[in-house]
Amino acid sequence: MTRDYSAAQPARWWTTSIGILGLWLFATLLNFGKAYHIDDTAHLEIARWIAENPLRPMSGLVSWGDDMAPIHEMNQPHLYFYLMAAWAQVFGWSEAAMHALMALFSLWAVLAIYRLARLVTPGFELPAAALFALGPGFVVGQNSMVDVPLVAMWIEFYRVLLDPAVSNRRRYASAALLCSAALLVKYTSLVLLPALLIHLILERRWKQLPWALLPLGALVAWSLFNWVDYGGVHLLGRKAEPRNLILLRDAAIAWVMALGAIAPFALWLFAGWASSATWRPASWAAISALLLCATGLLLALMAPVMGFTTDLLYAPLKVAFLMMSGGPLLVVGILAVKRAAGQGVGVTGWLLLYWLVSAGTFIIVLAPFAATRHALLALPPLMLLAIAWTGPRMPPAASALALTSSMLLTVPLAAGDRWYAEVYRQAPGQIRAAIAVPGKVWFTAHWGWQWYAAEAGFEQMSASGSRPSIGDYVVTPRFVSSSALPVGLVLEPYLEIVVRRQAWQHHFASSSAGLYSSSRWKLPWTSSAAPIEVFDISRVVATP
Repeated sequence: MTRDYSAAQPARWWTTSIGILGLWLFATLLNFGKAYHIDDTAHLEIARWIAENPLRPMSGLVSWGDDMAPIHEMNQPHLYFYLMAAWAQVFGWSEAAMHALMALFSLWAVLAIYRLARLVTPGFELPAAALFALGPGFVVGQNSMVDVPLVAMWIEFYRVLLDPAVSNRRRYASAALLCSAALLVKYTSLVLLPALLIHLILERRWKQLPWALLPLGALVAWSLFNWVDYGGVHLLGRKAEPRNLILLRDAAIAWVMALGAIAPFALWLFAGWASSATWRPASWAAISALLLCATGLLLALMAPVMGFTTDLLYAPLKVAFLMMSGGPLLVVGILAVKRAAGQGVGVTGWLLLYWLVSAGTFIIVLAPFAATRHALLALPPLMLLAIAWTGPRMPPAASALALTSSMLLTVPLAAGDRWYAEVYRQAPGQIRAAIAVPGKVWFTAHWGWQWYAAEAGFEQMSASGSRPSIGDYVVTPRFVSSSALPVGLVLEPYLEIVVRRQAWQHHFASSSAGLYSSSRWKLPWTSSAAPIEVFDISRVVATP
């Protein structure tokens, strides 16, 4: 099923090693020491509870809404949180310590995508790995959330299944263990179970079928542990989002946009298709797609200098995002049908197609929102299939251009997101300094702000907790997932702290968690000159 890219001599081992190390360092250093951000706080709170209560991981409480709530109401299983807890016992809870743990999984992901690309696009494995590892989805996703560890496990799972050099027993044992671990990191990995069965059936390895029971056994054991812990089964307690045809359509558009927002490699594919297409309309379509996507991205990158407004960028960026994933998805789908009717798709092709479809379907049907970190799981199969089935030869100059384009997009997004996270780490000190009359400070809202406000000694507001007194201060960031104030609490405005964008890269910080939550109407990322945050400081004038 693969196209031969091996016109040049294979890279020497030391060249490959330096390349992989460089990709890993690029992705790691852009985030190392970054402030805790978005869902990091919830994961850290769960891990801290586990460190003290390893046999009761879901019986604790975490503040992640209007009030304290049981941990078992959170979505994720706890394998990675156990690892965080164990790691912290040795290295502590600092940002550097947690990012060092994440860096191990980042290295695993880079190695795994390289080895998988060697099977699917031989001779092109290092550039393919670079297109993935230098992309914004992988780089920006390296916080303390579970998505990068998860994508590393997924890539390794499929790599093991598709590697002919691995013996059958070792292949299915390793895949079953990886599937089990991935299931206990995030329930999205339920889609790996059918993949294991599909490979067993296509290869007719009936004697290895019992290995498929291992992930099921892991889920059963985890569920029994839940029952002993808090009297319920965590997996069965997850609430599926209500869906009708309209909501499914909107969720599908949001997912395609999120995938396109982290797929700059499509620009090279469009250029290659335009130059190699034998059918003139296909060539013109590829040229049009290339021009539209490049225009949207250039407008966004130049917006801070040219003064373009966010409203002006919305339409061209939305078109670019939809085309950068929609184009490869459409072409791969058409070629899959043609191959199925002709030369055949092959085991590798079927497994990669299943990976792509299942990763998207799970998010579209069951996830409460789209996000680039969710779409990251579908990026490897889309990229590899598009390159293997349609990709032109990539000479060194074109390869350098494609990788440079990825970096030109990734660097401002990663730098902007790093600054965005830093805003909430610095805010408590700035707020303390701005309050003229000392007093007790309370705060509402969550994400990284919650972690740093609590570290600074601010008291968190909750519906059932202690209440502020008259004269106390309450701080509310406007653009953070917020929590409700107690009924009957009366506040009067005291001070407003506006955090404005000053450097060029600040414009690419996606306010209101754009890179981490998007929809059909909310772009995964854009460029903006609007303030990134406004902290409203109020004084309590009456209490319930």
